[in-house]
Amino acid sequence: MKLQVEQNQHFFRLKAIIGVESENWNRICPNMRKLFMSIPLKLSKVRNMPKELELPNAPMARLMKAAGAERVSDEACVALSEVLENYALKISQEATVLAKHAGRKTIKAEDIALAVQRISK
Repeated sequence: MKLQVEQNQHFFRLKAIIGVESENWNRICPNMRKLFMSIPLKLSKVRNMPKELELPNAPMARLMKAAGAERVSDEACVALSEVLENYALKISQEATVLAKHAGRKTIKAEDIALAVQRISK
């Protein structure tokens, strides 16, 4: 229950960071809440930022500024990075299963597209 509450709080913070108004959010991203809630959440303090993060802060800040944010904190960059990495990992795992099912070791773009569709349901 605590994890669900924590995910809800970070989901609404993410909406605020991205700058999408609530009435447009459901129209633009109808499955985003469901996807976000299915991703394991482990936000860390900026001071204790894990070394294993693959996505650096600068691109995260650029993404949020492109979405309309005027200023972006380091904590917001780390939070977005962790969410995107978890989502990418989930897509990659599903794409790997699809490629193996097709008898391939190589993941193709069509595997990624199908994995996103399957995860979005």
